Amino acid sequence: SPAVYFHGGEAASATSLFSSMPDTPRPAPSPPGSRWIGIGLCATSSIGFATLSILGKVAFASGLSMSGFLGIRFLGAGLLLAAYLGLTRPGGIFSVGRATALRLLALGGLGYSIQSSLFFLGLQRLSASLSSLLFYAYPVFVALLMWRVVRRPPTRPEWLAMGLALVGVVIIVSPGLAQAGAPSVDLLGVVLLLISACGYG
Repeated sequence: SPAVYFHGGEAASATSLFSSMPDTPRPAPSPPGSRWIGIGLCATSSIGFATLSILGKVAFASGLSMSGFLGIRFLGAGLLLAAYLGLTRPGGIFSVGRATALRLLALGGLGYSIQSSLFFLGLQRLSASLSSLLFYAYPVFVALLMWRVVRRPPTRPEWLAMGLALVGVVIIVSPGLAQAGAPSVDLLGVVLLLISACGYG
């Protein structure tokens, strides 16, 4: 979950959090067909994320503040998650233990809220399309954090993919490579989006 991982030292905190759960069972073997269910869920999630920048722009243009927008988003998601866990797990949100649940809630409430705030601050300074392109450079940070936290170095194809992603970022933000007549890119917005992408990773 993106709420669990935040850049730098907090990623290590997340790792120590999970390593401190000795009673956590190993995942059971996946049932047949679960791979396609997972692919379908990821595709549905990507459709939802594709609308995020546009809905954010619409909300801000309608006069909704960033705090109000994030409050509605997190409250709605929290209620849905609590209802789902209440229906599917004995103990609901505290099925993993009260102390662990409180730590996870703190990581989500602090880490993910900061990451989302940075995203929407950047969105206010950039177009929806450019914001999405910058934000979805986050797999680069995922691979680098895996190397730092889990000690899993990127493979050669992953290094190649990360290099291409970074070249793409340079192309879309470089004034010299921008399309003639296009408005200049707000560098603070770029920095905010990239920090948000790092936090999401």
